[in-house]
Amino acid sequence: MNKENGNVTFQKSVDQFLIQHRSILDLMTKYQES
Repeated sequence: MNKENGNVTFQKSVDQFLIQHRSILDLMTKYQES
């Protein structure tokens, strides 16, 4: 097992999750403001 390789994949998954989550939060705040 290559720990570094697994870490990179995990980090990418977290990054994608955060990006999706952030866009959802942005949509919600915009919806609430209007």
